[in-house]
Amino acid sequence: SRPCPIAGSDEMIGEGGTLTRNLSINDPGSDNWTVTVDYGDGQPGDTFGPMTTRNFTLNRTYDTPGVYPVTVTVTEPTEGFAIDSFDLTVGNVQPQVTVTPGSSTGEGIASTLTIDLTDPVGDFANYQLLQVNWGDGIDGLTGVSDVIKSFAGSLIITGPTTAQAVLTHTYADNRAGNSPYPITVTVRGGDHGQPDAMLQPIDD
Repeated sequence: SRPCPIAGSDEMIGEGGTLTRNLSINDPGSDNWTVTVDYGDGQPGDTFGPMTTRNFTLNRTYDTPGVYPVTVTVTEPTEGFAIDSFDLTVGNVQPQVTVTPGSSTGEGIASTLTIDLTDPVGDFANYQLLQVNWGDGIDGLTGVSDVIKSFAGSLIITGPTTAQAVLTHTYADNRAGNSPYPITVTVRGGDHGQPDAMLQPIDD
């Protein structure tokens, strides 16, 4: 009888994740099968065999969000071939944001803020928004309105999936009651029109 691959049901993973799936061939005979796998990402697929074992493993890493049709074809020299498939959905993953304020400073003295980013595919060059709101509405040195400021130009790539920005800001005066200024960092990734977004309020 014609061999039949059992590909399984649809699956979801995050960008930068790896599809790993153990599959088998449904064929009562003992034959020499050849298996080809098209992962749907436009890259060369896998070929297994000729083999006498019924089991094989899919393995592919996906860096770009989207829906990928994964197609498995099993061929036997005398019985022909059979095809099975499933859809793999690769979702966008929010960047991890860690914000570390420096120690409290006096009025007129620069305050430091360190922002560490982790992205599963290191797509920092395509980020759509990197902003900080210092919470005081004015730059203490220039007197210019500073409700929101981009820190894209301060971002330094520190590894394949990490980046960091070290920012400074001067507060002209202490806040009423000496309460801390609320600082908000906004990060929005740019993976193919599917933005990530994360807000992290902290106190200076």
